[in-house]
Amino acid sequence: MRSGEQNKIFHAWCGVIAKHCQSRGEMVSKDTIKELVLRHLGNTKLVDKVPGMPADIIAMRSHRYKISESDLTYQDQKSGFIAMDELLGRMEAWAATDLEGLILPRDEE
Repeated sequence: MRSGEQNKIFHAWCGVIAKHCQSRGEMVSKDTIKELVLRHLGNTKLVDKVPGMPADIIAMRSHRYKISESDLTYQDQKSGFIAMDELLGRMEAWAATDLEGLILPRDEE
């Protein structure tokens, strides 16, 4: 599963992104950002809950992510899953490109 350092960075970055968005007048919380990142940048699967209704998109919880690509199993790769290091890279890219050049800090301040 993800490392303690990756967990710390992930949650810190969700807070940084939330504050950045709030400074632009957007009403989001750290938890909202966490869910958005997991759902749109991370591992998801479709789950049919009620027959005849559209499937729900379920985001993999961050504690279930593997540390790096080399830790992914064949089944993980077949499912298109990414590791935590790639999720963090996607967060950095998203912040830098779509959030007005927001640079996410690597060190805890």
